[in-house]
Amino acid sequence: MEHNIFYYFHLLLVICVIFTVFTPLHLLKYLFIIPFLIYCIWMIFDDCPINRLHRNTNNQKDNFFLYDVLKMFNKDVKEQRAHIITGFVSVTLVTISAFRLLYKI
Repeated sequence: MEHNIFYYFHLLLVICVIFTVFTPLHLLKYLFIIPFLIYCIWMIFDDCPINRLHRNTNNQKDNFFLYDVLKMFNKDVKEQRAHIITGFVSVTLVTISAFRLLYKI
């Protein structure tokens, strides 16, 4: 799969979302909801809208973006497992952020 600029933008966006839990508390109280909002957008559009910007050349639906990333680490991972891992990471990010906010860590 060839990658265009949107693929790398997508990767950068994922990394930024993951690192929101490390932001200062005065910013975290506004940012901790981002993983939840992203999941809502995925449900509304039945896919991540950014995936459509880096489709393959015959315009068929690409694999789930994070599925491609996870395949770099484990060749046998299934797409459904990638969705489960993504949901787990999203819930974990919100939970860590909530604990940080509650206990002022």
